[in-house]
Amino acid sequence: MKSFPDVSPSESKFLESDNQAKTAPSFWRMARNNVRLLYQSPPIQKAPRDGALPLSFNQERLWQLEQLQPDTSVHNILHSFQLVGALNVTALEQSLHEITRRHEILRTFFRTENGEPVQVILPEMLIRVDYIDLRDLPTEQQQAEIERRAIAQAEVPFDLSQAPLWRVALLQLAEQEHVLLRTIHHIVFDGMSHSVFVRELGALYSAFVGGQASPLLDLPVQYADFAWTQRQWLQGDSLRLQLEYWQQQLHGTVPSLALPIDYPRSPVTSYQGGVQSQVLSTDLTNHLKLLSANQGVSLFVTLFAAFNILLHQHTGQEDMVICTPVAGRHRAEARGLIGYFNNVVVLRTDLSANPSFCQLLERVSESFMEGSKHQDVPLQLVADLPNLRRTPLTRAMFVLQNTPTPSLDLAGLTVSSVFVNREIANFDISLSLSENNGQLTATFQYKTDLFRPETVIHLLQRYEQLLAQLVLNPDLKLSELRSFKPSECKPSELTKSTAKYIEGDRVDSLPDKISVAPRTLLEQQLAQVWEEVLAIPSVGVNDNFFELGGHSLLAVSLFSKLEKQFGRSLPLSTLLMAPTIAQLAEYLERSGPSQVQQAIVPLKPGSGQPPIFLIHDGNGEILLYQELANRLSADVPVYGVQPYSADGCPILHTRIEEMVAYYIEKIREVQPEGPYFLGGLCAGGVLAFEMARQLQLQGQSIGMVAIMDAADVEAEEKVGYIANQRRDSFSKVFRDSQSMKPFERGVFILNQVRKKVTNLVSYEIQKRYKTLHDRGQLQLFRYCLDRKLPIPHWLKAIPVRTILVWAQAQYVPDTVLQGEVLLLRATEKSSMFDGTPIDDTPYVERYADPLLGWKHRVTADVKVCDVPGGHSSMLQEPNVQVMAKMIQSYWNGVQKSGIVLNSNIQRAA
Repeated sequence: MKSFPDVSPSESKFLESDNQAKTAPSFWRMARNNVRLLYQSPPIQKAPRDGALPLSFNQERLWQLEQLQPDTSVHNILHSFQLVGALNVTALEQSLHEITRRHEILRTFFRTENGEPVQVILPEMLIRVDYIDLRDLPTEQQQAEIERRAIAQAEVPFDLSQAPLWRVALLQLAEQEHVLLRTIHHIVFDGMSHSVFVRELGALYSAFVGGQASPLLDLPVQYADFAWTQRQWLQGDSLRLQLEYWQQQLHGTVPSLALPIDYPRSPVTSYQGGVQSQVLSTDLTNHLKLLSANQGVSLFVTLFAAFNILLHQHTGQEDMVICTPVAGRHRAEARGLIGYFNNVVVLRTDLSANPSFCQLLERVSESFMEGSKHQDVPLQLVADLPNLRRTPLTRAMFVLQNTPTPSLDLAGLTVSSVFVNREIANFDISLSLSENNGQLTATFQYKTDLFRPETVIHLLQRYEQLLAQLVLNPDLKLSELRSFKPSECKPSELTKSTAKYIEGDRVDSLPDKISVAPRTLLEQQLAQVWEEVLAIPSVGVNDNFFELGGHSLLAVSLFSKLEKQFGRSLPLSTLLMAPTIAQLAEYLERSGPSQVQQAIVPLKPGSGQPPIFLIHDGNGEILLYQELANRLSADVPVYGVQPYSADGCPILHTRIEEMVAYYIEKIREVQPEGPYFLGGLCAGGVLAFEMARQLQLQGQSIGMVAIMDAADVEAEEKVGYIANQRRDSFSKVFRDSQSMKPFERGVFILNQVRKKVTNLVSYEIQKRYKTLHDRGQLQLFRYCLDRKLPIPHWLKAIPVRTILVWAQAQYVPDTVLQGEVLLLRATEKSSMFDGTPIDDTPYVERYADPLLGWKHRVTADVKVCDVPGGHSSMLQEPNVQVMAKMIQSYWNGVQKSGIVLNSNIQRAA
C-alpha cells in the first residue's frame, strides 16, 4: 500500500476548486431533498383539544414495545452535568418548572381509550428535584457513588400511565460542586430535545439568577399538535405514495444480516450492552473528508459504505440492510420543541458484481438520497411490509454524529457533561462516529449476550485498517480486500506504510478546509448569521451549509439576512460555488455589488451528447429541475438557465424578447450550433418556445421544445373557474356543519359566510390596489433600464414572477414555430403541497383548451404526454421519473431519426 504523495500549494488549490465542482451536484441534491421534505410535510396545525389526542407513530411504536415488555428501563435516557461554582438552587428549580410549563410533553402521560393509546396532558405540574448530600464521603468514593446513583436512577422503570416521565436529582459533592442527573423516557424526548432543553435551561437560569422574567417566547405549537398533524397527513394517498417507495426498495427476499456473533441467540430479547471505542488519527480523519469531497459524496456515505464492506468481509453477504436514525424535524416550528421526533430509516445496500469502493460509494449515495426523501414513513410501517415481517431490522445501526454537541451554559458556573455507561444496547451492534478536535472516534455498542469484547475490538481495528486502505486506494474492488472467517479473532497485520499513516505521519496534501474558527470580522459576521439561520451554537469557517442541514428555503432566509447586514443581494446559486463561510467571505470581498449572476448553471454533466437547457420557472428558479436532470441518461448534459441578475435586482429584463435574446446568447456560448433541446415549467415553457422560435429565425435547428404544464399567453381560462372555486369554498361551509345541532349550525354558517364575504371584498380591494401599485413600479423600473439610469433601491426588490406576468401580458409571437412541441401535461393535483403556498392545480383544470393554446403556435402537432401529479408535483418523486422517461424517449428518438425542427431559411436553402 502506498502512502499519500505530497501535493504542492498550487495543486492543492486546484484540487480544492475541483472538489467544489464535483460535490456541487451532491449538495444541490441534498438541498432538493430538504426542500421536498419541507413541502411534503404539512405545517404543524393546532390539534383540537376537545377530544382524545393521538400518539405520534414513533410514540406508538415505543408504547407497544413497553406493553410487550413492561417494567423495562431500556428506553430511559440519562444525562449528567457537573456544576462547579456557586449554584443558585432556587433559580435552578424555577428554571426546571418553567421548562415543564412551556412544554406540554413534559406534563404528558399515556392511557388507553377504546383499546387505543392516547396522550393526556396535565394542565400544570411541578418537577421534583431529589437532593442528595455526598459531602461526607471521601473524594474517591464520591465518584463511585455518583455512577452508582446515576445508573440506579436510570434503571428505575417509568410507568407510562403516570406523569412525570422524567426525573431530576442533584448530588452535592462540596460547597461549590454539584452533579445534576436527568433521566427521561424516550417516548417524550430525543437527541435534539436535549439541545432545546440545555438551551432553555441556560437562558432561564441566567434570567432568574438576575431577578428577571423568562426571556423565552411562548411556543406557537406543541408536540401533541405535531402528533395530530402527522396522523392527519400520513394516511390515504399520502401514506400510499410514501410506502410505495419502500415496497419497491425492499422488494423480494430481504435477507437477515448474518453477524459474526460469538454466542447463540436467545429466544428472549436482551438489551445488556457493552461499548468499545477507537480514536482515528487526524490524518485519517482529514483524508476521509478529502476522499468524500473527491467522490462528490458526504462523509456519512463514505463511512457507511466502509461499514457495509466490513460486514461483507465477515459475512460474505452482498445484500445488506442497515438502519440509521434521522431527526425528523423538517418544519421550522418543530425545532424549538421537546418531544420524540426521531425516526429510523432502513438502507439497503447492493454489494453484488464485485464493485470498487468508488462504485459502491455511488450506490450508497443513491440509496441514501432516495431513502432520505421518504424518511417520514415510520419504521413500524416499513417493518410491517409483508416480505419484512420475518426479517429483523434491529441487527445493525450506523450513526454519524455530525452536529455540534450542545453545551449547558449556566451563569457563574463551569459546566461539563459526565459520561455514565448504562450498558444498554437496542441493536445487536451499532457503529457510531463523532468528531472532536479534528479526530473521528468510532464507537461500537453491542449486545454482550451475542458478542465477546475481543470480537468487537477486532472489528474496530479492522474498520480502521479498512478505512486507511480505502483512502489510499479507493479503486480497490471487494475481491481485492481480505475476507474473514467467523473463527478468526486476531486482527490482520497492517502493512508498514498503512501503519505509519494511521499513527499520524505528516502528510502535506491535507486540504485547507478542516474545524477552523472565524478569523476575520467578515467571517465572524457571516458565522453569526449562519448560526441564527441554522439554529446551531457554532459554525466553523469550512463547514458546508448543506451538510449542516441547510436547504434552499433556509438559503432564502440566509441571503435575506445577509442583504440586510451587508446591503448586498446575492443569487441563491452563490452557494453552489461558495457553500462555506470562508468561500462566501472570499466571494464577498472580491466581487462587487454589480456582479452579474451566472446565466447557465450545470445541473448534470454528460459525455459529448447534445445538452438539454431547462429555462427557469416563474420564480426565476432552476433548482426544481435537479431531480429531473438526475433521472435522465448519464450521457445527456443538462443545464439550467437563470435570469439576468445584477446590482441587487433578481431580474434585469422586462420584455420576453429581451430575456430570450440574452438566454440564446448564453446557451450559444455553451453550444454554438444546433440542434437545441429546450424545456421549461410554466413561464419557463413560454420562454423555451420563444427561444426555439428565435433560434429558427437565426437559421438554427431545434431538436425539442418540452413545454411542462405551461399555457400559451393567449390561452383562455375556463369560464367561471374562479367563481367555481369560490362556490366550492362556500359549499364546504355547509358540508362541515352537517353534524351540528340546528342552532349551532345556523351560527356557524352565519359566521363563516360573514368571514368569507369580508375576506372576498378585502381581497378584491387589495388586488386592485396591488395591480395599480405594481404597474407603476414596473413602468418606472423599465424606464430606468431602457435609459440606463441608476435604479432606485426601492425598485430593486421587484420579484421575478411580477415582472414575468407583466412581460407575458405584453407578448404575442408574430410567427409560428416550424414543427411540433412536446406538451408534458400535469393530470392530477397532489396532496404533497397541501398547507403550503404552492398551487399544484394542473393547467388542464384552469384552461378551456386541453392543448393549453399551443396548437395554433406550431405548424405540426402538439405531442401530448400526460404526467402523473400536479403543476408542481409533476417534478417531484415519483412523478418526475415518468416525466424523465418521456423526455428521454423523445430525445432518443430525435437522435436516432435525425429529424429536427429546421427554420424556413434552412428549408429554402
